Amino acid sequence: AYMTNPDQEEAIAKERNKRRSKCPEAQYPHSKNDFLYKMKYCFLEAHESEYWLELLTETGYLSENEYDSIIKIARN
Repeated sequence: AYMTNPDQEEAIAKERNKRRSKCPEAQYPHSKNDFLYKMKYCFLEAHESEYWLELLTETGYLSENEYDSIIKIARN
């Protein structure tokens, strides 16, 4: 991994755990609509996280290597 800042690593880990905590709930939905809602929420959270990572990279806060490392971890 290319992360050098422990605060960055912690922030990414928290966001990843936040997203993952919603997706397993979709495995046991109360209804079809509940399943769709939870999956949509999970997708939107993941998309928002990726947007912020792209923004941080474009502004130079993250290097391309850091971005690639984070995205690789997040997509697993």
